[in-house]
Amino acid sequence: MDEESQNRTIEIRTGPENQDELIFYNSIVDWKPKHAESNKECPIPTVPRTLREVEGNGAAYDPQVVSIGPYHHGNSNFERMEDKKIGIAHMLVSESKQIKNKGKPSDQPATSGQTITHSDIEALYQKVKSLSIEAKKCYSHENFPDKLQNNDEFGRVMFLDGCFVVFFIHCLINNKLKRWELKSEDVFFIGTDLFLLENQLPLTLLDALMTEAFPEDAKDGIFDKFIERIVCFDSDDRRQLHRNIQTQSACHLLDLFRKKLVIKSIDRGDDILFKFRSGFCNTIGYFRNCFQSQYEESIPWHSIRSAAELKEAGINFKKSKSFNLDSVHFQKGLFFGYLTLPPIIIDRSTKTLFLNLLVHERSLPPGNSMVASYICFLDSLIDQADDVKVLRSDDVLINLLSTDEDAANMINHLAKELVDHNDFSRVTDQLKRYTQHKWTVWFGQVYHTHFSTPWTVIAFLGAIFIIILTIVQTYFTIFPR
Repeated sequence: MDEESQNRTIEIRTGPENQDELIFYNSIVDWKPKHAESNKECPIPTVPRTLREVEGNGAAYDPQVVSIGPYHHGNSNFERMEDKKIGIAHMLVSESKQIKNKGKPSDQPATSGQTITHSDIEALYQKVKSLSIEAKKCYSHENFPDKLQNNDEFGRVMFLDGCFVVFFIHCLINNKLKRWELKSEDVFFIGTDLFLLENQLPLTLLDALMTEAFPEDAKDGIFDKFIERIVCFDSDDRRQLHRNIQTQSACHLLDLFRKKLVIKSIDRGDDILFKFRSGFCNTIGYFRNCFQSQYEESIPWHSIRSAAELKEAGINFKKSKSFNLDSVHFQKGLFFGYLTLPPIIIDRSTKTLFLNLLVHERSLPPGNSMVASYICFLDSLIDQADDVKVLRSDDVLINLLSTDEDAANMINHLAKELVDHNDFSRVTDQLKRYTQHKWTVWFGQVYHTHFSTPWTVIAFLGAIFIIILTIVQTYFTIFPR
């Protein structure tokens, strides 16, 4: 009996002392992982306040000339472009009607010649309206203007903004922007504004509107062409950007842009020439390493040399044939190393584009950190203006800012608040191991110092030739025939 009382006492003591503790225990016992809600399959969130408060970054998340979507709708700063949206919708419907009627659109503004009817508008509007309910789920409702809580009003905004985006892309790609009567800076800022995270429309909605209005454009992958126009140097480079991304797999234009940057490039292992070169260089590297000192001083694990220092150490930079970040790779040669990088343009829009790519990447599931890792890797290569100059001279980087120092400062600022996820750790490890070999660094420094121009090479060969002639002349003087 005493034992039963003792057990009962223990049981009472191990239970919750009050109702609050019981609720607390139950919350832990009953916990289950939450599955992602369907409305988060295509998230278009707002930028977190902590990121907006980073010095010098706040303005990069706000539109310059045009508001697209609900977050900045009604802002008086964008009234000038807002007033154009009705006219843009008219022009889109008019040109779409002309194309469907097999007529050739004229170079004159559509408002001057083409008559449209309610039924012409209705076909496009109802297409957008049918998608607007699902589109609304992609946004954070607490950041909506009050009037956009109404589904009908929200649908009208989606239609006008969708017409603006679709017709801008259509005119830009088909060289018809003059009918917009825009200044050059407006075109530049609109192109940038369409890649802001808070300025996005669901790509399913844009694709449906494009397919309905300009079916040939949709068939030709006009959204791909638009991104190529924004990020590529010339027509040759544009052909290298992946076009095998299904539009439906991207949430919005910014997401499509990111997917094009991070998609895996074609496996270089299938390239017989690449296999041969890699195998040959690795074999040479093996025998070369056999003669390395076993007591060479190691560099710290966190240290990676800048572009200028790598150049002096015998590492040359090559422009990749692809814009994919996956194309970054290092290859050891017989006497030099080669670091291949995707080409990059640095201009007034670069900071804005990368900051919005980074904040979008933060909203994705874990494991999506390629852009952040690339910025950190680029930051390790670029410390100052000399590093930018090296990358410019090797055609890896085009700097459209005032000075190379401005470009270096911009890259350093972008990486300031980032955590490196080490997506390029393999390349950085290869660079560190290569620069640990003293004789390769010494050979590279000698070459960089004394043979970096054709004239020094010619002078060296001339000196060798004179020495050989002197030796031959001396020989025949001593041993005449």
